[in-house]
Amino acid sequence: MLRIFAIFSLLATVFGFAVPIFGSKHLKEFLVPFIGWSPSVGYMFGLFFTFALIFMRVPPMESRPLILPGVWKPPMRSIVNWIRQRQAAQPYGFLRFGFIAPLLLQMFGGFWSAMKYDGIDFGNPYLRVSPWQPFWTIGLPALWILVLFSPPMNRFCHRCWSVSAAAGD
Repeated sequence: MLRIFAIFSLLATVFGFAVPIFGSKHLKEFLVPFIGWSPSVGYMFGLFFTFALIFMRVPPMESRPLILPGVWKPPMRSIVNWIRQRQAAQPYGFLRFGFIAPLLLQMFGGFWSAMKYDGIDFGNPYLRVSPWQPFWTIGLPALWILVLFSPPMNRFCHRCWSVSAAAGD
């Protein structure tokens, strides 16, 4: 699943850069109402984290408590140590957040533009919005988030964590 998402993200990123650079003016005017001004933003920023989760195999962090300077209050020490122990249990959890967060931001942008659009485009083709645009800006990222948090994906992530834990021994 993650490799399919990586391929899709890579293709969406290449498409997002190729159309404005190499595409004709008429093609851009046709596509902007459907996919928005920057169709690959949610996928481009998550590519690093996607490839990192696929290919990275490093030993996880140790779960020992972190010794903090004396100026830190005891509640802060316990919060930092709790976070550290959680990261030691699932060392690649932050990578998962790294490719989910841009998708959530893309969905937020889709909701925002849908709420703010008043239907006035002043004859400018780049200001038109198709009724299908929420599919690209909200529906597709939501579908990817559901797929990336599916049970097979969870098993893949746990397998990555257990492989890296074995490599650290």
